[in-house]
Amino acid sequence: MKGHVRRRGARSWELKYDADRAGGRRRTVFKSFKGTRREAQAELVRLLAQVADGGHVDPSRLTVAEYMRSRLQHWRAMSAISPKTAQGYAGLIENQIVPFLGTKLIQKLATRDIETWHATLLTKGAKGRHGRPDGQGGVSARTVGHAHRVLAKALHEATRHELVLRNVCTAQRAPKIAAEDMHILSPQQVIEFSTLLEGHELGPPALGQGKLSDTDLVFPALDGSPRPPDSFGSAWSKLADKLGLEVSFHGLRHTHASQLIDAGVDVVTIARRLGHSSPAITLNVYAHLFRKDDGKAAAAIDAALGR
Repeated sequence: MKGHVRRRGARSWELKYDADRAGGRRRTVFKSFKGTRREAQAELVRLLAQVADGGHVDPSRLTVAEYMRSRLQHWRAMSAISPKTAQGYAGLIENQIVPFLGTKLIQKLATRDIETWHATLLTKGAKGRHGRPDGQGGVSARTVGHAHRVLAKALHEATRHELVLRNVCTAQRAPKIAAEDMHILSPQQVIEFSTLLEGHELGPPALGQGKLSDTDLVFPALDGSPRPPDSFGSAWSKLADKLGLEVSFHGLRHTHASQLIDAGVDVVTIARRLGHSSPAITLNVYAHLFRKDDGKAAAAIDAALGR
């Protein structure tokens, strides 16, 4: 494999080398380098070794912002993700990824960039629906983890498509998430739940009106149209504060899961009802609830293992 170093200035050089042979024709790569002649020759040797190992990628000016938006468009077009997931990804891309990494070239991303990005998100990454009116404040480690996984997914595909040599999100992992207490409704609050919702925006007007058709909306907007998905969380937060309930909108999901577990429903059914891809995820999230009853825990593990 051939290569050549040519002087362009006092301390600048042009590195010329063959990358591979595509379609029976030789492909020559030119790269600028600043430093001494010895350093330029060492860089050429490194590049030639990289090509020999199959690790060469064509130079690109593609930015993180351009790439992330194009991948999201592709995932949507291919139905690789659900509309709800796409909406979540779009929010993370536009609010937690692009504002901090968007102008960087995808091929120039380094582990130190990812490490700095994590720290920035934790201190002042609260944008979009996670933001504050003053534009200050950080997001939770959980949100950082969500953003990290979206970027990692895109970079994994960039590696497969030979746009980058490696996935820096694999080398630099997301911050650990501290264990949080799970707040759920008490049995008495569950019994009174429908009554609590009466007369409020989230009250289900379709309930109690007989059998519903497949197209009926259980929780429509005031004008009868479908609600935007994110509106439930914000509406519930206001209602919960008004009613004095220290349970998040996601906590209602945990409440439902705890009821199913307490009723002895098998973990496979619970996982399917919650939309988990595997019963193992259900066990991981709700292990403390299964541990309250050794019999249920053993049965859940057997079900997860397919016994």
